[in-house]
Amino acid sequence: MFVLYELVGVFTNLYGGIIAARFGLQFCFIIGLIFQVIGISLLFTLVNQPRWSRAGVVGYISFSQAFSGIAKDLIKISGKSITKIVTKSDDLEQSHLFKLMALLTGTKNSVKGLGFFLGSVLLTYISLWGDFLFLLGMIICIIPFGVFFLDHDLGVSSHKESLNIKNLLKKEKNITRLSISRSCLFCSRAVWFEVRNIFFFPFFLSPKFIILSIIYIFSKF
Repeated sequence: MFVLYELVGVFTNLYGGIIAARFGLQFCFIIGLIFQVIGISLLFTLVNQPRWSRAGVVGYISFSQAFSGIAKDLIKISGKSITKIVTKSDDLEQSHLFKLMALLTGTKNSVKGLGFFLGSVLLTYISLWGDFLFLLGMIICIIPFGVFFLDHDLGVSSHKESLNIKNLLKKEKNITRLSISRSCLFCSRAVWFEVRNIFFFPFFLSPKFIILSIIYIFSKF
């Protein structure tokens, strides 16, 4: 189910910078949030448990996750680019920029891991409907901040007419190599997610695991 999610992420990373340079980082950020809302809203169809085949359900979820894959990378491009733009260009500030980017990336990955656990708990102890509503609520709360607190022309390039994939890849060989490397990384990560979720989460949510975790925690006091 993560294959299409990661595949659209490859193309979003490829074209996302051009979109941001043409229309601005605010546009990129808002569109990303809208795509995320669409992707989650499509999953509400599964709440009524339609009588689809297993292949149909997997295909529909993969299609829905494609919107989330686009959203994830558009928002990531906006967040990291805004951080760079508002940081001064001197050496001291550039050092501070690297620290901010490392903190931003680390926080993102930590919250992503927390999201897996939180989603599993909500799905197990509340409902699928409640899980989706919780996600939509968080995203909708963020949209006004992007609309009212980001400049419309932030990140817009003065040479946006000449921006295209052909010119970008022709001038920057390192970008082509980096794109190929990240494509391999996305593929390996998708396979890891597919294998890990199947075996880990059922055990994590089992009563046996919870009891063993409590015993281990109290044994440390």
